[in-house]
Amino acid sequence: KRINKVGESYYGVPVKTLLGKNVKDLEKSGFFNQSVARIVLQDQKRVTMTQTTKSGKHLIVTGNPIFNDNGEITRVVVNSRDISELLNLRKQLENTEQLAESYRQQLLKLSQEKARSSELIAESPQMKRVLEMVDKVAQVDSTVLITGESGVGKGVLASRLHKLSKRSDGPFITINCGAIPENLLESELFGY
Repeated sequence: KRINKVGESYYGVPVKTLLGKNVKDLEKSGFFNQSVARIVLQDQKRVTMTQTTKSGKHLIVTGNPIFNDNGEITRVVVNSRDISELLNLRKQLENTEQLAESYRQQLLKLSQEKARSSELIAESPQMKRVLEMVDKVAQVDSTVLITGESGVGKGVLASRLHKLSKRSDGPFITINCGAIPENLLESELFGY
């Protein structure tokens, strides 16, 4: 029976166009995607929901039933708030987060490429395969054991693996197991 001027701006039509109209008819004609008043009348309780108007506004609407002494609804009071700007800000935030993630991925890729190119130079096909394997293993969050004879570059490979991994911000510890007596090895690695 009543609508204020703010409601007029939400729905994009003069107040007189809406007054006296049945909410089901307004819903069918597309003034809004669903009527909170209709749902309150149907469910017999307070309802809060989002609503999109014909003018493209996004609203959060709350319908409050007013009951008479017999427990019948005599009217529904609807409070509407425009959340269009909030939704736009949310979308901008999501876009910004996606852009930041894209930049993080590019930065990770660039730092990995720098690490690949700065330390090792390999000519033999066997060593190139080893470096490719290190590059692949670095993408997996896993513990790696590198074995081999003294002086073959295990520490250099381990350092490269660490720099390329997602753990590169954490500490890097090299353990020369040959220098630890066998009876102390387990306690050194896993604690006492």
